[in-house]
Amino acid sequence: MTTHSGTSAYTLALPFAFKLGKDVTSDSQSSSQKVVNEKDPSYQYEMGERYFLGHGVLQHDAQAFAWYRKAAEQGYAPAQNSLGYMYINGRGTIQDEREALVWFQKAANQGNAKGLGNLAAMYEKGLGG
Repeated sequence: MTTHSGTSAYTLALPFAFKLGKDVTSDSQSSSQKVVNEKDPSYQYEMGERYFLGHGVLQHDAQAFAWYRKAAEQGYAPAQNSLGYMYINGRGTIQDEREALVWFQKAANQGNAKGLGNLAAMYEKGLGG
């Protein structure tokens, strides 16, 4: 089973298996593969989504924010848009319209439709400036 970004559900569950002390190296990925996955921005974004929505984990805005930020800083447009959302709504961080605008612009500059929409909405409302 894969998520909408192509990441396997198994891969997304790995960090939780490690936290629970499960043996995930014998039949599955090695610890080095886990480290590689944690550096992948699409993986980081999916982890952010899990924490934001509470899928497979307890919903936790600060954790979602941290995962989104890791991916956004690597230039992953969906995460840039999500990070902007977190800033504009003060979820997992303090509300900061200027910072939201920065991240929506980054997502929009890559052609991300949600980022473009959010950027337009900010401009229409006169926010961020």
